[in-house]
Amino acid sequence: MVTYTPDQIEEYGLMNGQVYIKRDVQDKHETQGYFLLRLVDGARTLYELKEKKGNRFFIEHDSSLVEIREDASLKDQLSQQLKPCSSNQHMVASARFGPTSLKRVVLLSNRCYTGFFPRLRLGALAGVDFISQSLGTIADHIFLQASATSPIVGIFADVPLGMSRSWSVTVQATYQQSNFSKYQVNDNTTVEYQDNFSTLGFPLLFKCRGSSSTWRPFIAFGPTPGINWQQQNGWLSTTYLGSLAYLNQGSWDNVKKFQISGTLCASQRSIPSCQAGSDITAITSVGWLAKSRGFIRGAPSDWCATENDDSISHGSTYSSRA
Repeated sequence: MVTYTPDQIEEYGLMNGQVYIKRDVQDKHETQGYFLLRLVDGARTLYELKEKKGNRFFIEHDSSLVEIREDASLKDQLSQQLKPCSSNQHMVASARFGPTSLKRVVLLSNRCYTGFFPRLRLGALAGVDFISQSLGTIADHIFLQASATSPIVGIFADVPLGMSRSWSVTVQATYQQSNFSKYQVNDNTTVEYQDNFSTLGFPLLFKCRGSSSTWRPFIAFGPTPGINWQQQNGWLSTTYLGSLAYLNQGSWDNVKKFQISGTLCASQRSIPSCQAGSDITAITSVGWLAKSRGFIRGAPSDWCATENDDSISHGSTYSSRA
């Protein structure tokens, strides 16, 4: 095995596309030669040096190599070292210290990108769901339509896919409880049905988002697995014979069932100059027996900071309830 040092070669590459380039790095009171991994090549070149105590990052331009330090203000350092562009202030405020975020901000700054800066976003959502459902039993051939309004709450994470400016994965966890009541009148008998459902859903959506700085439409699609369980379900029948009324009641066992539905949603978003925005979203989820219309408002962890991800959703959802 032959070992080469920075004193012998200037750069080398690997079969996986990684390129290492010799650069002199200031270490305390002396300068040493290292092979730095090139993450971004362009008007501003980003390098990474992997050490046991942690990774170090450097930006090179105009024959100057400057280290981006973790113990200093990242925003101030990037503002000075990135390619001068009008969009830099927005991007450096959203950047984080790490290879993925730094690679993204240097790459987009080299292009003077002015649109949405993709990064991890965490948040919560809450809203109201308007549901219409088929109730009944196959054995008795009883199928009734019932409606209910139920609150829905949840959390979400929006994760960018690689270096893509448009694609991300949105993972949600939602909870809602629905109570359905329906009457059936047949000759001299009246039956009231009561169904109570709790639903824990886990939408996994692939989102393609527009990159405009003022209008950001997006579409999202993917599976929505969930768990439904019934509790305290029953029926009450009243039969009238002359001046007499006969009451009869019963209940169903509490059951849990797993479902997977498909979800498709689309949105058009307007971003005013203050960077606060709102989504108007149409959502369609296809499952088995139920459908709903809802309004959902979500806020990410950086709400009212650099990127306001307020959202208001309007749509219809079709999901399984059995």
